[in-house]
Amino acid sequence: MAQDFNDFLNFKSDYKDAYFVIIPVPMEITVSYGHGTSKGPQAIIDSIFQLEAYDIEFKKEAIDVPVHTMDVIQANDAPGYIERIRQSVSKCVKDGKIPIVLGGEHSLSYGVFLGLAEHKKNISILHFDSHLDLRDSYEDSKYSHASVMKRIREHTGSIHSVVSVGIRSESSEEAYYVAKSGHKILYAQDIYRKDVTSELNKVLGDTLYITFDIDVFDPSIMPSTGTPEPGGLEWYQTLDILKAAVKGRKVIGFDIVELAPDGVNHHSEFTTAKLLYKMMAYTLNFGVR
Repeated sequence: MAQDFNDFLNFKSDYKDAYFVIIPVPMEITVSYGHGTSKGPQAIIDSIFQLEAYDIEFKKEAIDVPVHTMDVIQANDAPGYIERIRQSVSKCVKDGKIPIVLGGEHSLSYGVFLGLAEHKKNISILHFDSHLDLRDSYEDSKYSHASVMKRIREHTGSIHSVVSVGIRSESSEEAYYVAKSGHKILYAQDIYRKDVTSELNKVLGDTLYITFDIDVFDPSIMPSTGTPEPGGLEWYQTLDILKAAVKGRKVIGFDIVELAPDGVNHHSEFTTAKLLYKMMAYTLNFGVR
């Protein structure tokens, strides 16, 4: 491990100087199968110290801006988490920062979106996931991880477009909603057969929020997540989609959710930390600053 990377990405830069602001949210309220997402944020932060600063793709150290980490957000219930996330994200955007929320379960993304939408309009949303998360409610909760994209899509006045990428599991309720609403989906099985970057560019606008559920990856490279689905995306395949989406656009925030460290498959948290590094690097080097 390079010492200079440890010095830079220790996430201890002052808030006033920071370009990116990390917001750890160990939310685990509505999980319905595998558990452990509350341990995700700290596992990502711990793992990032094992990365090298030098990036082979860029042939340089690809991140050259300060990063600050806020205090962990805690609450007793889903509405409480969502409100506190909204407040923190809103402050970051108001102060000219790019918030990066580390989860925690996917329900928290509703709070991220609400915070962004207070200051930004015509937001395009790039949603990486194996599940659509478009149920109206699940297990008697409208704030369920299975309903987060439905809650977000209800705020039509702030949204330019939504694209769900890597999907390979949906309910009949969701299939009906997609047919009625025209929700754009790039199914995993289709991504394996064709280049989807041109389709992304036709749909996405200039202002981009990325919500990344790590179960979009195939379980062979990402086993430590609550509801793994077979047939997921591969590493370089995913990076290509990210690069195409970020290029020429203003990234206003992103989240990474649903890592559930199991104490065995340590490569899951390492891969998620590498994903965090790449998303920051792409935002800086390909996006509009």
